[in-house]
Amino acid sequence: MHHHRAGVIATEQDPIELITSPYYPPSPNPRRSLRFALFKALETFPLENKFIILEDDLVLAPDFHSYMQQTSALLETPEEAVYAVSAFSHLAAPHTAHDATRLQRATTFPSCGWMTTRSFLEETLPKWPDAHVEIKIVSTQGTDWDYWMGTEVVRGGKELILPEVPRTTHGGTLGSHTDGAMARWFKERPLTSLPHTTLNLTAVSRKVFEDQVLQELSMAQPFISTHLKAPDSSAHGHLSIPLHQDGSVWLVRVRMQHAEDSPAFRIMAKALKVWHDDARNHHFGLWRIPYHNVMLLVVGVPFSRYSNRVKGKGRIVQATPAGMAFLLDEGDSLEGVTLRPHYPLEFMQILGFH
Repeated sequence: MHHHRAGVIATEQDPIELITSPYYPPSPNPRRSLRFALFKALETFPLENKFIILEDDLVLAPDFHSYMQQTSALLETPEEAVYAVSAFSHLAAPHTAHDATRLQRATTFPSCGWMTTRSFLEETLPKWPDAHVEIKIVSTQGTDWDYWMGTEVVRGGKELILPEVPRTTHGGTLGSHTDGAMARWFKERPLTSLPHTTLNLTAVSRKVFEDQVLQELSMAQPFISTHLKAPDSSAHGHLSIPLHQDGSVWLVRVRMQHAEDSPAFRIMAKALKVWHDDARNHHFGLWRIPYHNVMLLVVGVPFSRYSNRVKGKGRIVQATPAGMAFLLDEGDSLEGVTLRPHYPLEFMQILGFH
């Protein structure tokens, strides 16, 4: 724990409990360390029903505590079907994160500070994969717990709440999956600056959010792209969204056969200058991206449950050789990280379900 954070906690008169890992030397595997920390949290605080998990190098926005306090109501309401609240969104960028009151629902995993319930941890921790099990990202330090947690077999049909504007960012420069390039990327993410923001919790309630998505799909205009192959690594493709039409909704369909079929979305995401190393943060195969002053809906077909509602609306973006060359342009990949896709049935085998 950083000294300045310990000071803040002490001022708020919250108890500080320092628990040392029994592993010696300390385990370099984040998944093993996190499982130990979560087990100890349940054991040390038996009367608490919600927990906030923070990495030690996270920088917190002034309204971080207010954000968590407000969104905790969604975790307490079973019919909302929310398993966790994340303080960060990887799709946040200066041109996609404008409204600090707006939240999203996503069938994905949390990152960079998150909150969940005791019941979810008690149900999930016994299934936690051993350190030697490969999940999705294999790095020099081991494997990632977060991709596993975001799978349907772990979430059990529940969703994650994400902010449009992040409430955290990484302050460190080195870590299990952080190097100089990633540190620069995190420094460019927007972060709220006010001590309190009243969140629009109604808009992210399950029924209201679903109705909003359906309304946006019905009024969306097909996205037109001349091509997505950039002539050089500094360009971002040729996009023809009329950004002057404030509040308009635009639609683009990308080829996506299953949850791990991400190349077409990643090509589009790179053209939009947002996170494109994987296809996280979607809502049943649909991404809602506030792109400048319009709303852009990206639907993965036929994987998304909304595929039939957008049938015939514009061409489907495919992962062509030219598009893949644009996506994998030299210098774009993260150092030390190799992507290896898994299919849903493999997760069932990892969990021992046959």
